[in-house]
Amino acid sequence: MFAIGGMIFLLAAWSSHALAGSCAYEFGSAQTLNFSLPANLGVPRDLPTGTVIATATAFNPSMVVAVCLAAKLGMINSVGAISAPNAGNLFPIGNTGLAYRIKFSWSDYLVSYASAMPLAVGGAGIKEENRFILEIVPIGPVFAGSIPAGRLGAYVNGDNQLTILDIRLVAGSNVTAQTCTVGDMPVNLGAISPTAFKGIGTTASERRFNFTISNCPAGLTKVSYLLHPTSGTVDAAQGIAKLSSTGKGAATGIGVQLKLADAGAVTLDQPMQMTQYNAATGGSYQIPMTAAYYQTAAVVTPGEANAAVVFTMFYE
Repeated sequence: MFAIGGMIFLLAAWSSHALAGSCAYEFGSAQTLNFSLPANLGVPRDLPTGTVIATATAFNPSMVVAVCLAAKLGMINSVGAISAPNAGNLFPIGNTGLAYRIKFSWSDYLVSYASAMPLAVGGAGIKEENRFILEIVPIGPVFAGSIPAGRLGAYVNGDNQLTILDIRLVAGSNVTAQTCTVGDMPVNLGAISPTAFKGIGTTASERRFNFTISNCPAGLTKVSYLLHPTSGTVDAAQGIAKLSSTGKGAATGIGVQLKLADAGAVTLDQPMQMTQYNAATGGSYQIPMTAAYYQTAAVVTPGEANAAVVFTMFYE
C-alpha cells in the first residue's frame, strides 16, 4: 500500500501496466473542481500586477491516482494563452489583462504543463476533500471583458492523456476596469491686446474653472492626476504650457499658465495626488483651477493663442 497524504506527489515506480507506455488511473477518476466568483469584478486600472482581487475555494470529492511513463504533470489553460510570460503558474483569461492561478491547500501553485519537467515515470495522487484555492490577479493593464462559465483549465498527466483535475467556473463573471470619469474641459481665455501684458512673468485674461472628475470607485488607496501639455512646457514647475498654435497667424511671446485655485501653480508632467478623494465612499469631485495667458518673451505679437493639455488619472 502507498500513502496519499494531502499533497500532490511524484513517484518513481508503479504497477506493471503503468510502465507499458500508456497513462492509466490507478485509483478513481478525474475530479471536478467547481469554483464560484462574484458576478462582477471591478479592478482599479493601475492596480499592481500580482495583486489578488478575488478568490474562491473548492474541494475534490474523491481520491484520484494516475500514472504514466515519461510523464509530465501540469496545468493546461482553456481560456487564454498557455501561461503568462515568465510566470508558469499564471494563466491569462482572454484579453482582460487578468490571469488565474490554483493553489493546492498549503502547498505551492500548480504549474503550467508547458513548463513542467518530464519524468521517467510520473504520477499524481490527490486525497479526497483537499482544498484548492482559485486566485484572480492582474498581469497587466485591465480591460473590460468576462471570465466565462465552464472550464478554466485542467491539471493533466502524461502528454495530456489523463485529466487529474477538471477546473471549472460555475457561473461567468464580468470584468470592469474601475476608473473615474473625466470629460473634456474647454476654457475660453477670450481675445486680448498684446498691451495687456506688462513684462515677462505677467499674466492676462485669467479664467477660473472647475475640472470635474466623476464616478470614482470606492476602495482605492490613492488617486492621482497628471497634466501633460501636448506642445511641451515653458516652465513645468510654474505650470506654464507652450502654445499649440504655431506658424503663420499664431501669437508669440506667451504661453498658458495653469494653477490650482487654492494652492498656486500646478507642476506639469508630474503626478499630483487628488486629496479630495474619499476611499470609503468614492464619488465625484471638482478641482478648482485657473488658466491665464503668461508672458514668456520681451515682445508679444498678436495671433491665435491656443493650448491643449491632456489630463491623465492614476489609481492605486
